[in-house]
Amino acid sequence: MKVQRDEKKIWRCSRYNTMKCRSTVTTHGEVVVLIKNEHNHPPPSPVFNRSLSGAPILILNGYRFGYHIKSGLKTRWRCGSARHKKCKAHVYTVDDIIVKCQTEHNHDPPKTYSNF
Repeated sequence: MKVQRDEKKIWRCSRYNTMKCRSTVTTHGEVVVLIKNEHNHPPPSPVFNRSLSGAPILILNGYRFGYHIKSGLKTRWRCGSARHKKCKAHVYTVDDIIVKCQTEHNHDPPKTYSNF
């Protein structure tokens, strides 16, 4: 997050530090007011789905993330191996748009998913 004044927040692309990407999402309270889609790289392509038990999941770069917590419009997803492998990888989305991610995993991606 770049700027926070009162209820206004400007979210930078997760690749801002590494690639100086200029894409931003601006929210005011829980409302998205502006999306500047100015990526200088191919954006990650998340796939939203449901697990066999019906829980929401996000698949990104071959890794599975489970719904963790929601605050306003922002949703935090954590790696499916967060508990048993203590993986710290996580993704934040606003209206199904990735606004921040830490995708360094301490394990390889699973080979298959039973719900695809």
